[in-house]
Amino acid sequence: MGKLIAVVSLVVLLVPGVANANLLTNPGFETGNLNGWSVDWNAGNQHSSALNPQSGSFAARNEFDGGMYQLINGVVGGTQYQLTGYSYVPTGGALSDWGSYIGLKFFNSSDQELVNYQVDTQNLTRGVYNLADTGLVLAPAAATYAHVRFGTWANLGTTPAKPTDFDTFDLEGQVVPEPTSLLLLGSGLIGLAGLTKKRKA
Repeated sequence: MGKLIAVVSLVVLLVPGVANANLLTNPGFETGNLNGWSVDWNAGNQHSSALNPQSGSFAARNEFDGGMYQLINGVVGGTQYQLTGYSYVPTGGALSDWGSYIGLKFFNSSDQELVNYQVDTQNLTRGVYNLADTGLVLAPAAATYAHVRFGTWANLGTTPAKPTDFDTFDLEGQVVPEPTSLLLLGSGLIGLAGLTKKRKA
């Protein structure tokens, strides 16, 4: 039993990261709100909406211009990530000086922006949902966290196509579990080992 616990503990300590199917919280806004997301700028222009979801029952809606992001801690530098999401831009708006986007931005531990992988969606087919896909992108070696971002921007005095909708986000890659998560994992494995031992007895 002692040897088994030692092996389990060693495995937990050596785990460099955990790959998740989707690293995002509330990626499709199916909570009926924007929980898990933070305002980037122009608070009050964004809300969840049941009027035009890409899938499920809700989407995030920008009534004019503004942006949101979700913080992803524990990014593993040198690891590949891929972000996908859907953007709906209606017809109308000014001919220039505005845009709509979905993006993935990496930062280092000093909060310095390292690289921004952004897909501009204002010139895609209007009046339908379009898939925005960063493809596989590399997190810089110094990266420690990232922002998954979406929004619509407009220069002063410019009217963008509005409202814009965003839905069904997915971020795949690798994050380093927080110490408490590792502790829970280790405790669970040790408990499982104990049950296995009892069954053998």
